[in-house]
Amino acid sequence: MRIRNPKIRIVWFSHDLHDPRIIHARTSLGDPITLTKCVIPDKRRVKSLLYSDGKMHFFSLCRGKLTEVFDNFGISWRTPGMHCHNGKRGNDYPQMRDYGAWYCHIIVLLTFQGPRPIGEDGKPFEGDHKNGCVTDYSNDNLEWVSKKENRRRSKVLKALRSIDVDPVQVPYNILDVFLNPKIISDMSVLTTRLTKLRDLLSPLFGGVFTPDDYRRWLTIPEDEFDQMTSKYHRDPSFDQMEYDMTHHMEV
Repeated sequence: MRIRNPKIRIVWFSHDLHDPRIIHARTSLGDPITLTKCVIPDKRRVKSLLYSDGKMHFFSLCRGKLTEVFDNFGISWRTPGMHCHNGKRGNDYPQMRDYGAWYCHIIVLLTFQGPRPIGEDGKPFEGDHKNGCVTDYSNDNLEWVSKKENRRRSKVLKALRSIDVDPVQVPYNILDVFLNPKIISDMSVLTTRLTKLRDLLSPLFGGVFTPDDYRRWLTIPEDEFDQMTSKYHRDPSFDQMEYDMTHHMEV
């Protein structure tokens, strides 16, 4: 069972003067939020319009009131014995049941990245969750890709997990580097270099390092990479100091 955050309450909103699809709003906490009218090929059950912020929040506009609405899961999620999440029988994708039961990630892709492309082989593209988490349908985590590319990316995620790197914990912009076949195509090189970097950096994906840093580390010649990593070592005392500071802040 998922734990949901309290509903975001909208206290003010206005349509954009130049783009009628856009709504500018402000929450009860004073935070600004920009919403885009969702593209839904076949809508049923409700007459309200659906909007998204591209960050896993949907809002319903009905009778001049803007209200957050939550996603749902299909019958296989609710029926004992039928649910198989990320298993051999497939995935359970969050959907908007009152809006044609369309999957949330497809709605977000259609809204923010345009129509589903058709490949050179005549087959439609698939909606890929970059970090492999099907419940993360934020726009930054989604991309239209071919079926072949989608399968290749699953091997990249598998390679990351094999060295105890959780793709969900990797920032989207750095994950884009790992998924780019033009940057790295050999999984053994990816795992070997990330393992060495993990032994040096704490945390691996925190601090001041940028996607350009990882792009350079993964593409430089092997001898240059080995020479670079041999110059440095990890200081356990720094790790302990970082842990103490984090623990103190949490307390």
